[in-house]
Amino acid sequence: MRRDLSRVTALLQGRMLKEHHKRELERKYKIAEIGLKHVSEDLKQRITAKATKIRRYRLFDTDQRKFYMELSGDKISSDMTPDSEEAKQFWESIWSTESTHYKDAEWLNKLKEEVELLQQAELSITIDMVTQFLRKVPNWKAPGPDMVQGF
Repeated sequence: MRRDLSRVTALLQGRMLKEHHKRELERKYKIAEIGLKHVSEDLKQRITAKATKIRRYRLFDTDQRKFYMELSGDKISSDMTPDSEEAKQFWESIWSTESTHYKDAEWLNKLKEEVELLQQAELSITIDMVTQFLRKVPNWKAPGPDMVQGF
């Protein structure tokens, strides 16, 4: 696209291009119908869009937190630590306020009935089960939430 843009710009400026380049641009962008200026602007916008897409892809690969913050429109500041008093007041306003809800809602009763029917079976984990599982896990795999690599 950049090569095509430089060729279209050369045509706009009146510089000579080889005939086969002119024919290729005409065939590809229908310059006779649309016009050189329109094709030039279209190419500039496409290049900008591609560059933005590549930049976001690289940002996603390197820093997903920053990527999602940019998507949501939040500005990233170096001071990301919230004020403890502000956080405390925020959560107190939610959790300390008592409210009563409609306890006889039909959907709630149905949900209670379904939950009563579904009971988890008793689970027992033996040392043999753990040993058997660990034998199947390859050594030096990526650590889990405990950040300990298996060996």
